[in-house]
Amino acid sequence: MTASHTPRARFGGERGHRAAVGRGIVCMLGGCLLLTVNDTIMKLLTEHYTIGQAIFGRGVLALVFLAGWVMLAGGASTLRVYDYRGVIGRGAILVCGTYMFITGLSLLPLSTAIAVSFTGPLVTALLAVPILRERIGPRRGLAILVGFCGVVVMVRPSGDVVQWAILLPLGATVTGAFRDLLTRHLAARESSLAILVYSTAIVSLGGLASLPFGWAPWRLEDLPALLGAGATLAGAHYLQIEAFRCAPASLVAPYRYSSLVWAGLFGFLVWHDLPDAAMLLGTALVVAAGLYLWRLGAR
Repeated sequence: MTASHTPRARFGGERGHRAAVGRGIVCMLGGCLLLTVNDTIMKLLTEHYTIGQAIFGRGVLALVFLAGWVMLAGGASTLRVYDYRGVIGRGAILVCGTYMFITGLSLLPLSTAIAVSFTGPLVTALLAVPILRERIGPRRGLAILVGFCGVVVMVRPSGDVVQWAILLPLGATVTGAFRDLLTRHLAARESSLAILVYSTAIVSLGGLASLPFGWAPWRLEDLPALLGAGATLAGAHYLQIEAFRCAPASLVAPYRYSSLVWAGLFGFLVWHDLPDAAMLLGTALVVAAGLYLWRLGAR
């Protein structure tokens, strides 16, 4: 290679890297938009159906869309699993988290439930101490403390059932942290598509298990909403997987907070919800703590 070719090759490599990062950011933003649309649809569905029924309907239709993805990816061979216990365990954890989050979603404003779900980095950092034997350190410890102070501000401890319902998406975040830690272990051998398909199937079965407790009759006019919930769930997970495939997690993960913008917009347009000063302050503390933890992790 001559000297004249070197700058061009280096420029091409940098340009390719920038393009990949750009695609990753766009995929993350798109995935967050679809997830917020999905949460909006699920909140609407829980006004007519039980939590388990809504979870089952969404899951079954998501599997229909995922089946097409499997066919495009190479067929049934892409669903081969090596660690069945790990995959089933992840699905069971996801069932618990899904029930808690959707129940909280049915009781809380959309933006509140989503804001609390962003305590994930704080919970993961705490769990990494006993599970991964990581050290927190003073700066990380302060960020975790600030983040959970934000949760306390949002909860505003009182006898109000709606305020205490914030603990439901917070519990879902705890299960999500365990799910993510297990996913890191499974990703060494299992494909992302296999993990996604089996997890969706297990969550759907978890929703079906609520059938003996009474389901409302299915309404034909709700079919578009159910189809939308299934499509947005599958599409959101696909885009987020692609985001992490195109760019480092430290670059694209902070863009998850774009969900807060969409949640505030949809919450206002559909339910005319406006967060009060305490909710805005608590959300700001949680977001600031999460971004700082990501920055420390990137370093």
